[in-house]
Amino acid sequence: MRVRPPSEARLKATERDLRKASPRAQRAVGGGIYMRLDASGRRRFQFRTRGGGSHAAGTFDSWIEAVAARDERGAALAESAELGTLDSASDLRRMTVKQYAPLWWKHVLNDCEVLTQVDYRYGLGMALIVAGDFTLEQLDGAPLLVDEIKTRLRKLKTRPKNATHRPGEFTKAAADKGLKALSNIVAVWLRSRARRPSTREVCRFLPSGVEEERWV
Repeated sequence: MRVRPPSEARLKATERDLRKASPRAQRAVGGGIYMRLDASGRRRFQFRTRGGGSHAAGTFDSWIEAVAARDERGAALAESAELGTLDSASDLRRMTVKQYAPLWWKHVLNDCEVLTQVDYRYGLGMALIVAGDFTLEQLDGAPLLVDEIKTRLRKLKTRPKNATHRPGEFTKAAADKGLKALSNIVAVWLRSRARRPSTREVCRFLPSGVEEERWV
């Protein structure tokens, strides 16, 4: 349940209380957020990490910013708990596609229609073959990797030249499904980091379907 932000009246009352307290004193102001005053008397807001004792996890200018950062941190810790020993967003970025795939598949089962799930399952097999060892950080920060991935997919989905049926044919429709699965893996990860994936970020991996030069 979403917690309502504290009223300005409550914040002013807390501020008056803090001015009478010791310099590093803090007061809870709702939603697991604590307020203190810095050396210049400005309001500062903090939250404490789960299992972190009294250690704050960042200082923010507003209650809303602190709540947003706390929720982002909570999402990263929840994923880490599901996936093993990770304890930070930095560790999560260094996960490979192969390692992240089980958590992504839970999103697919929860959020996608059955036919989409079938397509993603088929595409995931290809995505793991051609990009399973790349990290999420690499896919987010190195757009040139898409060329390498497409090259691998083209090789994977091109029939042998000695095949009896359509020798040497590139089955683009099948390869597209591998790219779409990989695109969604990246998009789900970016959303879990409280980043709204931009069109550019998602389209790095999405096939056009009509722009054949993307496969040249």
